[in-house]
Amino acid sequence: MAHPEIDRFIRRLADPNIGETLVNKLALYGAEAVEPLCRALKNKNVEVRRRAAMALGEIGDPRAVEPLSEALGDPNPEVRWQTVMALVKIRDPRAIKPLCKLLTQEEDVTRRNAAWALGEIGGAPAVDPLCEALEDKDADVRRIAARALGEIGDRRAVEPLRKRQEEEDPHVRLAVAEALGKMGDGSAIEWLCRALGQERQDVRVQAAKALGEIGSDAFDPLRTALQSENSRTREYAAMALGQSGDGRAVELLCKALGDENEQVRRSAAVALGKLADVRAVESLCKRLAANDPEVRWHAIEALGKIGDAQAVTSLCKALEDTAEDVRQIAAIALGQIGDGSAVEPLCKTLEDKDPAVRIRAIEALGKIRDSRAVEPLRKLRNDGNRDIRAYAAVTLGKIGSAVCE
Repeated sequence: MAHPEIDRFIRRLADPNIGETLVNKLALYGAEAVEPLCRALKNKNVEVRRRAAMALGEIGDPRAVEPLSEALGDPNPEVRWQTVMALVKIRDPRAIKPLCKLLTQEEDVTRRNAAWALGEIGGAPAVDPLCEALEDKDADVRRIAARALGEIGDRRAVEPLRKRQEEEDPHVRLAVAEALGKMGDGSAIEWLCRALGQERQDVRVQAAKALGEIGSDAFDPLRTALQSENSRTREYAAMALGQSGDGRAVELLCKALGDENEQVRRSAAVALGKLADVRAVESLCKRLAANDPEVRWHAIEALGKIGDAQAVTSLCKALEDTAEDVRQIAAIALGQIGDGSAVEPLCKTLEDKDPAVRIRAIEALGKIRDSRAVEPLRKLRNDGNRDIRAYAAVTLGKIGSAVCE
């Protein structure tokens, strides 16, 4: 027999003031609350049904799959959506068949939700219905179905996806290419590389992300794209190479740091930061003299992520950069590297005219924890800026504890 509090909580799920809180309380009862909540899926009150589905999703008990599958036919769209969410959280293959039936419903949003859920749950039985959904009249359904097929990764979807490569909608084309790319289809990689030069930025970003996720199989096409006459293509090819994690890209990206286009140079610096390969340190240090402060900023950020002490001398010089943002990121990078040779330059930076730069220098000294910073930090206890005083006090505590250790 269920705990008496469970029924009482279920009756009060419709209360707008405490309904959401009661969902969490019911979820804490776990298996004991499943049967009463399943019965509540047929309650006359919409909010009771919606929140009952929500609680069942939080509990994640497979006994709720069949009652939730029945609730997919609820007349209220919010109840249906919460039911779909609950089935996704439970991830039981028995939910695939009833979700597939939703792909034939009249409402566009119902078909979209079903396609998304099938991609999340996965499973071979969903492949054929999702392939059919690639022909749906609604572009969002087609896009979501393509992505779902990419998540499932079943090779049976390759041919239906290829047929949609010339889709009119650019977002559907991109989703199709992403899905094929995940399945190792070479034609998708070529299309994605072409998409790097498209006018729409969101398409370029998604194409770069997809190529990055494909990884080493996309390296050769991306190397070619990095030599494109189109600067946008070069910019997003650099982005994709950074996301790929492929160490072969380091040399290419170091060369791209000298590209004639500043956006390409920035993208290359960001990409090298993602790869965090020590081979890039020398090339990145040279970019600290670049005219564009954003290139300098991204180069310094990358050096901080790499964390190699070879960069310390160059980063210490960057503490005197004309741009305040660059001086800040230089202090942050020196803190990340943690090399003691940065202590004196950082102590000098405690006198910087910009409070934000001084705070970053204080934080960096707190990470290095060198006793030479104690006296300069003590002088800040009487600083006119309250934040400076607070950061200095915290950092002195960190250095003191390090010395005691």
